Amino acid sequence: MEPQTFVSKTSPAGWSSHALALMDAAVWNVMLLPMSRVWPEGIVRNTRQTLEEQAEVYNQKPFFDDPRTFYPEPQAPSVEEWHVKLLPEGGAIVDLSFPAGYEPFYEKYRKEYAGYVENHTARARWFRSARPRPTLLCLHGMGTGPFGFETKMFSVDRWLAAGLDVVLYQLPFHGLRRPAEAPTSALLIPSPHLCRTNEGFRQAMWELEGLIAWLRAQGAPAIGVYGFSFGAYVASLLSTLVAPLDWLWLCCPPASISHVMWHGWGENAARQKAVQAGITEKLLDEVFAVHSPLLRTPLVPTERTFFIVGRGDRVTKADQVELLWEHYGRPRLSTFTGGHVAQLGRDRVHDELEEWLADLGITPRRRSFTQRVSELPRKILSWNP
Repeated sequence: MEPQTFVSKTSPAGWSSHALALMDAAVWNVMLLPMSRVWPEGIVRNTRQTLEEQAEVYNQKPFFDDPRTFYPEPQAPSVEEWHVKLLPEGGAIVDLSFPAGYEPFYEKYRKEYAGYVENHTARARWFRSARPRPTLLCLHGMGTGPFGFETKMFSVDRWLAAGLDVVLYQLPFHGLRRPAEAPTSALLIPSPHLCRTNEGFRQAMWELEGLIAWLRAQGAPAIGVYGFSFGAYVASLLSTLVAPLDWLWLCCPPASISHVMWHGWGENAARQKAVQAGITEKLLDEVFAVHSPLLRTPLVPTERTFFIVGRGDRVTKADQVELLWEHYGRPRLSTFTGGHVAQLGRDRVHDELEEWLADLGITPRRRSFTQRVSELPRKILSWNP
């Protein structure tokens, strides 16, 4: 039975959620250090004047009347494939890359963007079975992206066993796409470099739409998206552009990047510099409106959307998730005990997701142990060596 209210489902329960909330708070404070830096320094100074100019560039009415005026449909990419290794049950792990072919919308940013050579190549890892299957496209969180880490983070082995292929996509400026000269401590998107952040979202849409079209051309009968945290925000934006995605999972999704940055900064150096420059949260909202999923209509049906929330999450707080959940028409919602970092209890949610996919007819329903045992006599009698 679905909960009557969002709060009744997501309120912290027990000492473990509170302990994990403290861990989240500590990790977030560490993450604030790179977020407060802008790299490269001196290229874009976030004064009020530059932000007002960027707000005028990015916050145009046609962008909201017709998303394609800002997010054009890409051409089908020319994808290169590199074999990594065979999968035990058949199929293989294949690394994918293709030229992004992306040109920034904001002319003043184009010269700077041209210098980010590593970011000009889109990258993904495809866990491909021997025959086409429904495919889960995974979008990682902020500051991560290495394939080895994301394989564990998204429980790839589980979804392969459940009857899905899996694709791990590296978001712009993450993983192998991070410029070699960028300091390891600098977070590139999202960051106080607001122009790079906006263009990063636009580039992600360009690449993801192309990748989805390519996967369908390879025979994928259905494609769903699983986004976590920053990746869930990207996934929610994608779901307002691509029709149809066959399902959508949003885990710990923020509803507003400007809210997360402004309130997440607290009273640290980045917030103080912003205030001194005359920057306000309202101005950030105006600059970031162009990728806000709250200002666009979701194209994935409510019954094919699933929200996942950590009750101990203090990075993406419940009020942010609730805004997006309401915007999507109050779809199915499940929680785990843990927080943003230590996701205690997430396996139970994955059990629920697996059943949900079977209910939709996307994957076969797993047979119970009792069912498998009951079939043994028939298999033995029908055995023909």
